[in-house]
Amino acid sequence: MLKSIIKLIRIKQWVKNAFVIAPLLFSLNFMQPFAVINTMLAFVAFCFVASFVYVVNDICDRKKDAVHPVKKKRPIASGKISPRQGVMIALVCLGIAALCLYELSVPKVALVLALYLVMNFLYSVKLKHIALLDVLIIAVGFILRVYAGAYAIGVPVSSFIFMTTLFLSLFLGFTKRKAELSGTGSQTRKVLRVYSEAMINQYIIISAALTIMCYALYT
Repeated sequence: MLKSIIKLIRIKQWVKNAFVIAPLLFSLNFMQPFAVINTMLAFVAFCFVASFVYVVNDICDRKKDAVHPVKKKRPIASGKISPRQGVMIALVCLGIAALCLYELSVPKVALVLALYLVMNFLYSVKLKHIALLDVLIIAVGFILRVYAGAYAIGVPVSSFIFMTTLFLSLFLGFTKRKAELSGTGSQTRKVLRVYSEAMINQYIIISAALTIMCYALYT
């Protein structure tokens, strides 16, 4: 059961939330205990909010996932965890995130997480079916992580780190779409019908070049 819960909340995906820690490192505040604690609280809150989103999506998509060649192995789609248990796990994740935000006591971080939840709801309902916008939403998710980390320790987000995060996120998003296009995802994700391998390759090259350029300017 524990193994299934860990798989359900996607602990492996928490690495994406390392973007929350970026402002702490680039602002050179990593030697200040207060800044480190606040960053960790924001990081944990983002991790469990993201897990909440994953669990809710798995509950909503369980019937569709059950016929997917890979996603059918997910805990809820496979029946290892019931939808009712999934709801309880989602609420626990949300509760842990709320507790971290309470300890942090920075309203702007809570606002960023609220925007992240709304954005993911819109993504799941509609935006994931719109080409280019689907990848842009993924990129905005990473930008929100950076802002959460910055607000947690009270430092501004420069235009250069904003642009670097944007283009790096677009690069990651397009490489993910390329992998899906050449794999089983092309059979189940409708938006992939709009993409072509040549188009995605161009976007990958452009976003990679802009990432390097913006990071060079930032440093």
